[in-house]
Amino acid sequence: MNVSPLLKIFTTLCLTITSVSFAELQWGGSYENTLWGYYLIEKSNLLDENRLRLDMHVASGSAVSFTGDIIFKKHFGTTTYDIAALVPSHIAHPIPESIMSQFGGSTKAEMTFSYQDTLYVDNAAMTLETGRTLLTAGIQQLPWGCGYAWNPTDLWNNKDILDPGYDKPGKAAIKLDQGIGQVSITAVAGFAKDYMETPWTVSLSSTIAGFEATALAASRTITFENPLYGHGTFRRDRYLFGYSLSGQLSEIGIHSEGAWNREVPTSVFSRSYNAVLSTMETLRPLGVKSDLLTSDHAKARWYPQIVAGADYTFGIGNGLFIMSEYFYNGDGKKNSEEYTVEDWMEYLTGDNLSMGTHTLFSGISYPFTDLSTFALYSIVNFSDYSVALNPWLTVSIADDCELDISGAIPIGDEEDEFGRSQYMGRARLKVFW
Repeated sequence: MNVSPLLKIFTTLCLTITSVSFAELQWGGSYENTLWGYYLIEKSNLLDENRLRLDMHVASGSAVSFTGDIIFKKHFGTTTYDIAALVPSHIAHPIPESIMSQFGGSTKAEMTFSYQDTLYVDNAAMTLETGRTLLTAGIQQLPWGCGYAWNPTDLWNNKDILDPGYDKPGKAAIKLDQGIGQVSITAVAGFAKDYMETPWTVSLSSTIAGFEATALAASRTITFENPLYGHGTFRRDRYLFGYSLSGQLSEIGIHSEGAWNREVPTSVFSRSYNAVLSTMETLRPLGVKSDLLTSDHAKARWYPQIVAGADYTFGIGNGLFIMSEYFYNGDGKKNSEEYTVEDWMEYLTGDNLSMGTHTLFSGISYPFTDLSTFALYSIVNFSDYSVALNPWLTVSIADDCELDISGAIPIGDEEDEFGRSQYMGRARLKVFW
């Protein structure tokens, strides 16, 4: 296992801080043991992940502070998975191997992924504060949006639809927060090899009639490899203009978030894509379905994404909580017959928020005791009518120890978003200090 340069820098910085102001240094951390059980295509798999996190915080007066953490992950059990088991069979092998080999490619290329043992810096940032001005530089949390299951205005993070509240990884960036009157301005710039690919977000936030309102603009360059369209790395630029709004109407919590996206591909990708697709069209008589290889990214385009949700707590017993969130995805498809190889690959990597155009996330939770809560969530894709049921049981074992037990039950046909035999059970034991 290689120790990254970031970890070396982080360790040196921690030693420096400790030597300068050890009395001010605050330590904390957590340990998680997560056991996953998967049932994929009539085969059971077990994976055990051990996650140790060490947190630290130090302040120099009221103007300067440093916050950081390092994470170590160790895995046991089945650590390598075949991507073909996660997608429909006609998507896993859209082109016969004998035909693909004629073009110097392979339908079996890069078809597995593995959980790796890692030691890395998750956060390491210095904050300077004066008046209503905050400047934060380093690896830091950059959450955006008010949606629970989806955040279309967030170009920095991907969410797991079965665990949307889990920790987000830190991002290397410089962030400026400035308060002016009733308005808060936030500007963030990340880092890239080419300054033209620098990710950024600028937002204006304020409180209007009791609602938290934000308007923003953002940009991100997405680099990707696709052996179907040629060798090398391709690039496309994504820009968005968005909003978020959250607050309470009477006793009902409501929120909405939306983004209008502009996507521009590079000419290199467009040329490679058009050449490959033209060739595949001539192979239709041999059983190649060229429509499975079409790409939404070959031409510049606009598309909207909108989230709207509400929640309410009934005064029943310890409090019965219900919530629902609707997602309109202009980047999604109208039915499962339109899902392409590209759609499935982007869905698995988190770049595509949902496969369909209309999706509904709903949940209900109830604390049976002061120490235990049961919840049941459902995700319904109205484009292919597939469903994923996601039950949760959370038990507080002690003041600093918690157990989460959850699962995933898919309902649908093989070609649907939630229709594969991807049953999952998960138990996560967490200890904090």
